[in-house]
Amino acid sequence: MTPSPLALAPALGLAAAVACQWGLAGRPRPDPNHPLYVPSPRIAPHVASGLRVAWADWLYIRGLLYVHHEIDNPRKSYRALPAIYEATTELDPKFLEAYLYGAWFLTMLRKDDEGAIRLLEKGARRLPDRWELWNEIGMVHMLGRKDRAAALEALKRAAGCPECPPFVARYVAFVSKGTEHDLDVLRILEERYRNAPTELRPHLEGLWKEHAARLAVARIEREGSGVRAATGAFPATLDAILPRAFADLPDRRPPVAAGTLLYDPATGKVRSLLLEERAVAEGLRQAREVVGNFREARGRWPADLSEPAREGFPRVPAPPAGGRWAYDPATGAVGHEAAPAPR
Repeated sequence: MTPSPLALAPALGLAAAVACQWGLAGRPRPDPNHPLYVPSPRIAPHVASGLRVAWADWLYIRGLLYVHHEIDNPRKSYRALPAIYEATTELDPKFLEAYLYGAWFLTMLRKDDEGAIRLLEKGARRLPDRWELWNEIGMVHMLGRKDRAAALEALKRAAGCPECPPFVARYVAFVSKGTEHDLDVLRILEERYRNAPTELRPHLEGLWKEHAARLAVARIEREGSGVRAATGAFPATLDAILPRAFADLPDRRPPVAAGTLLYDPATGKVRSLLLEERAVAEGLRQAREVVGNFREARGRWPADLSEPAREGFPRVPAPPAGGRWAYDPATGAVGHEAAPAPR
C-alpha cells in the first residue's frame, strides 16, 4: 500500500529539522566581539524607541552571557565589556547592578582598574547615596591600584551614605592606619558605633577608641618632634604639647576615647595603654591559636614558644610594648607580663 502524503508529513518535517540543525551546526559561531553585536553607548539611548529600561535589562543579561562565552573561549579578550556596560548604564542611568557587575568584570577579567573606577564614578554621580558604589571604588583603589589615600576617601563617602552597613566602618578603620590625623575617620567610627545594632556595638566601639588613640599618639609625637627641631629638646611635659597638637578639637585636648597616654620627655615617645591592651589581646589570641594547633597536630604542647615555627607552624608574634609572653609547657597556657611603666 502506498502511504498517503499526510502520513509522510511528520517524517518529512523531522528530516527537514535535522537537516537545518546540521546546517546551522556547520556554520561558524558568531563573534560576540564583532561591532554588529556590541551596541554603541552613544546611539543606544536614541534607538530604544521608548523602551530604554527594557533594552537595558536585555543588554545586562546579554553581558552576563557574553562573559560566560568568553570564559570558555581560548582566545578570550573581553574587549566588548566596556561598551556593553556603558550602553547599559546609558539606557538606564539608575541600574545599580550594571555599574557593580560591570566594574567587577572589568577589574577581574580585563584587569582594567581605571575602566572600573570610571564606570563606578559615573554611577556614583547618578546615585550619590548608594554606599555600594563608593565601597567598590574604595576596594578597586585599595586592592587594584594600591592607592590607600584614594581608597580611604571613597570608603568614607560610603560610610556616610544612608543605610550603609556597619562592616564598612571596619574597612574605614583598617585603611585609615597610617593616616591617623584624619578626624573624619574618628567622626565616622563614633557615629557608626553609636547607631549600630547592640550586638555590633562592642566591636565598633573598639575600632573607634583605637583610632582615637592612634590619632592622639601620632599628633603628640609629631608636635613634639617639631618642638625639638626648633629648640633642640622635646617638651618637658605632655601638657606643653596638647594645646597645639589638638587646637582643632574641643578643649584642645585628645579625644576622651583615646584613653590613658604616657609621655617620655627624653625620647618624645608616647605610650597608649589602650593600644597596648588591644595589641596584647590580639597577640595572645594568635599565640594561643598557634599553640593549640601544635597540640592538635603533635599530640603534645610545644616545649617553648619558638618550637612551632621550627616545626613549620606559624610563628608566635612578638609580645608588644616591651613585655614578654609567659608560657607554661606543661599546660600550654600563654599569658603576658607587661613592661614596667616609665616613672
